[in-house]
Amino acid sequence: MAVYFLSMKIKHLLGGAFFATMSLNSQTIEILNYSSNEPVHFASVIFYKENKTVTGDYANENGILNFQYRDFDCIEISCIGFETKKFDKKNITEKLYLKETVIQLPEIIVNGKASVEIGYINKKKVKLKRNLSIGKFIQIAEFIENPFKVPVLIKSFSFKLIEVRGRPIYRLHLYRKHETENIPGEDILTKDLVYSLDEEAKGLVELDLAEYGVELPPDGIYIALEGLGSYDKNGNPDENGGFDFEMFLTDEYIHLYKYEFFDGPEGWINRNEQLKKDEEFMGRKIWKKSFIAPCFGLKVQQP
Repeated sequence: MAVYFLSMKIKHLLGGAFFATMSLNSQTIEILNYSSNEPVHFASVIFYKENKTVTGDYANENGILNFQYRDFDCIEISCIGFETKKFDKKNITEKLYLKETVIQLPEIIVNGKASVEIGYINKKKVKLKRNLSIGKFIQIAEFIENPFKVPVLIKSFSFKLIEVRGRPIYRLHLYRKHETENIPGEDILTKDLVYSLDEEAKGLVELDLAEYGVELPPDGIYIALEGLGSYDKNGNPDENGGFDFEMFLTDEYIHLYKYEFFDGPEGWINRNEQLKKDEEFMGRKIWKKSFIAPCFGLKVQQP
């Protein structure tokens, strides 16, 4: 497994296949860091028409976006750790630049106290006829409570793989709880954490987060994985790629998902809450194994 973050150069895992022959009708833009002139890896790009979202896509690991969309007025480019910026269609050039966000982080003291495991990583997994998958554009999130009710340092995040198809790329999000709704709010990460999986990967995946100094808010956090696409062994896009992870049975309203990253806050669906509404609407019980949530877990510093 590999991790990318924006303050250092990375190896081109996916090779030169990103620069394969493109359609004569397509347009290619390169998204770069304004200060360093380095690529902004896997930046999110939203296309707008008359102030409404038309579609969206991701740049690749080299900051390259190749697109054929024509019916739009402007694009919005964003990435964790950078200022979001809009570009009118007439101002889109081959190279576009984002400025890094300057954030003053509070000093986090890492002491010798033990790590404590919270969340659902050790819940008994349920066997499903069809597992829920992370594929391109899809985000799956889960709310984990803070049992200490005071800020504590997050040391790592874990989940357990069932199956990997292709070489999927995914982004980690740590969202505060929304002020008024039970959905993800502000992302508290200040670096863009993007990871890859090999087809041979299996079992426990643990992502070390201690160096980023991220605190678990007193009222808990939404952990989310976002699929950025998948690639075959030659670095070509693999539309069937993705990965599945272990789930457990629960009817709590802690599991959310959305199918398009550009849907914004309104795109989040509380899965078990939706199933309960479906039960009421249809007037019959839904199969009990439909009420599930991911076996996500956190290690945090003992307060």
